This record gives sequence, C-alpha cells and structure tokens, in this order.
Amino acid sequence: DFKKIFDKQRFDEALQLSQPLAKEFEQRLRHEQKTQKQSKKRSGKADSTRIHQTQQGNSNVFQRRSDPNEKDYAAVVIHDRSGSMTNHGSQLIEPSEKATTAMVAALEEVGVDVAVFSLYDTSVVLEKDFAEELDDAKERIVHGSTNGKTPLSDAVALARERLKEQGTHPF
Repeated sequence: DFKKIFDKQRFDEALQLSQPLAKEFEQRLRHEQKTQKQSKKRSGKADSTRIHQTQQGNSNVFQRRSDPNEKDYAAVVIHDRSGSMTNHGSQLIEPSEKATTAMVAALEEVGVDVAVFSLYDTSVVLEKDFAEELDDAKERIVHGSTNGKTPLSDAVALARERLKEQGTHPF
C-alpha cells in the first residue's frame, strides 16, 4: 500500500507547468480538427494530379473537403513508481510525479479524458480513472511512494484495453 503523504507544493508546481503544455496540446487538437482535403474519391472536384488515371479505368480521381470532426479523445499516462525511482539516494519520483500531474492537467484542460496507471510493487495500479477529475485523484498521484519492479508490458496491455473500452480516439 502507498505511504499516501500528499505533497501539495509539488502538485501546485505541476499545475503551473501544465499551462504551456495545455497550449501546445490545444494547437495540436485544433490542427487535427481542421478541414481536410480527401483525394481518391468517386465524386467531388476533379483532382488535377489524378485525372490522367481515368485512361486506366480509375474513376477515383476526385477530391472533397471533409468537415472537421468533433472527436472525443482519451489518453493513458503510465507512471513508473518502481524501486529504481529512488535508487542510490536519487529522488526521481518527485520530478516524475510533477511531470505526470502537469501532463494530466494539460490534457484535461483541452478536453482529453485521462487515466493514470502506476507501476508499483510489481503491479499495475489505477491512480486516476477517465471519469475522475485530477483534483479528486491528486492524493493518489503525488505522494512519493516507490517499490518493486516495472511491469511495463502489463501496463501497456491494460492501457490499450482501457482505451478500447473508452470508445474514444487515442491522443
């Protein structure tokens, strides 16, 4: 079980770091949702780069603009809490928790549903589910506990399955 000593200062610092990251994510989402030109269509505006293919019987020589699609996005963050995060007096867990928190806050800011899994004591632990707000899960994410090995393949398989269940587009 985690030691569960919430570090409010680290959490607040991470929220400050999340602002520029949220702006970057917002730009990427806006780009993803722009009107796209689709080619190789059977109808629409003639694509001058493909019109010559009609001589070979290809009728997919048109292009159309697609409307931006409003997609629901989801992401899974996998956080390493294995014993190596505090080996030899090195406190790697503190910047790792800060980075995880900043990323989750930034993704939530732009409307991406986020789950957080940690690798702790040879297990994959759910620290934040998609439906939860970061503020409700903060004590499970920012507490400094480490132990065990790194079951990364288990975490990736679980993350992939949870994203499928969520029914959204991975971000």
